[in-house]
Amino acid sequence: MVELNEKIIGKICIEYTDSSAYIFGFGILPDFRGKGYGRAALLAAIRMCHQNNFYDIELDVACKNNTALNLYTSCGFELQSAMNYYCTH
Repeated sequence: MVELNEKIIGKICIEYTDSSAYIFGFGILPDFRGKGYGRAALLAAIRMCHQNNFYDIELDVACKNNTALNLYTSCGFELQSAMNYYCTH
């Protein structure tokens, strides 16, 4: 959980495999976005991965989520592949 003054403002999960870490379920409540809490949470998750000797860290994000894409690239992530997996009717 991502907490601020003992209040939950978001969440981030890490799953470890044999050779890599996978970040998923990452989100910050709307009222707390744009204030650096997401960046702080992501950097803390990356540090936790490194402390556990995982340096190959992966995550998924919707191609159209430019805010998240900018956050991830500014924290050192690189685009490996892109696919559309949402359908509209």
